[in-house]
Amino acid sequence: MNIDEYIEQRLEKLKSEIVGNMASKKINASGRTAASFRVEKYDHGFRLIGGGEGAAPLFTLEVGREGGKVPMGFTSILAQWSRDKGLTFATERERNTFAYFLGKKIAKEGTKRNKQNEDIYSSAVKSAVEDISKQLLVSIKEQIQLNFK
Repeated sequence: MNIDEYIEQRLEKLKSEIVGNMASKKINASGRTAASFRVEKYDHGFRLIGGGEGAAPLFTLEVGREGGKVPMGFTSILAQWSRDKGLTFATERERNTFAYFLGKKIAKEGTKRNKQNEDIYSSAVKSAVEDISKQLLVSIKEQIQLNFK
């Protein structure tokens, strides 16, 4: 296997690890963030991309959201989150009331994840970087040996 194939496969494994961590920690409401991850080849190699339209900002996967100002329309965002999460309410009015008070609580205290800092991608990324670095070193040594024979 050449180095490009190795890197691409290792990034695919990293993507699976992150998506698996999201599922095991139950932080995957709609599935849009997990579905947004992809390994992409570009001019200088490969990269793992995630986030984007409709997906959560990746930083918040681990650190959550601290208290403070919330975005405009936050109640609507939380109402949609409750739908995506499968939470049921007798009426839409109850859902909106829930979303309103949840928004107030988040604005005041932040999210639970902000207090406990889940390891969703940090360890997996560190391990992938170490693996790829080792494989690059092996590949460089092999190339040097080939050129001196």
